[in-house]
Amino acid sequence: TGTFDPKVIYDQYNARFVIVTLEQTTSPSNTSRILVAVSQTSDPNAGWYFTSINSAITIGTLSFADYPGLAVSSTGIYVTANMFSFSAGSFTGGRLWVIDKTPFYTGGAASVIVRDHITLGSGYSTTYLPAQMFGTAQAGVGTFLVAYSGLSAGGIEYVHVIRVSNSLTAPTFTGALVSLTDIDNTAGSYLDAPQSGTSTLINTNDRRTQNAVWRNNALWTSFTVVPNSGSNAGQVTAHWLKINTTTLTSLVVSDQGDIGGEDIAAGTYTFFPSIAVNSVGDAIIGFSASAPTIFPGAYYAGR
Repeated sequence: TGTFDPKVIYDQYNARFVIVTLEQTTSPSNTSRILVAVSQTSDPNAGWYFTSINSAITIGTLSFADYPGLAVSSTGIYVTANMFSFSAGSFTGGRLWVIDKTPFYTGGAASVIVRDHITLGSGYSTTYLPAQMFGTAQAGVGTFLVAYSGLSAGGIEYVHVIRVSNSLTAPTFTGALVSLTDIDNTAGSYLDAPQSGTSTLINTNDRRTQNAVWRNNALWTSFTVVPNSGSNAGQVTAHWLKINTTTLTSLVVSDQGDIGGEDIAAGTYTFFPSIAVNSVGDAIIGFSASAPTIFPGAYYAGR
């Protein structure tokens, strides 16, 4: 039947493409599936291996998976999802599925475990996305799960990071709040973006984390904020963040910033950011942008 929310990434450890998409039906019965495919080689036209994961889980009530996050490490595939009740469509929690790459990548049956990362990681009822891993992480670290979505207290915003360790066998979850200072007017309105030639606005969705990357003892992520001051005040604005993970028990921000877009046009909104990082620490942030005098477009900025 119809599938939704597809995502594709490249697994640089094994030179494969990995795809996830979701399926959810209510007739003839309530079903929820996570559909995963991996290319048999680095050529996506040379065949695929497939697996289907039953993601209909009782969390107080029978719930389905929505809005998947997708990432890989050297050993596993990580899929996160928000869970919603079939009956009322209300949020019931989150889940993390870990797929062992060893049998799956050779056409064998996929070995999968599922865990409640929010509860086990002392997290929040919001969207967590797994970090795409590059290189060799610290001993035992599988990936990091990252969430923002406007976490704030006392005028200070926070990112919540859950470290997933020993993820293929007996995963453990360690949560940490990372202070970002006052970067976002979370008490104000979150607005849709203007565009040229019409009063119809463009949906910028919300503040949730868009993606995350770990490389060379740094965890990078991107999301949107509404700055309190400066040229971007009151405008939805892409924000990027770099967290130093050298000391796993003391995560601290080492760099962050807005992608304002005022050099594109006055009053530019920047939204739906993504981030990619190379081996020497250069970052590229991709984003959408729109303003009263320009049509929507796709842009990127380098750091």
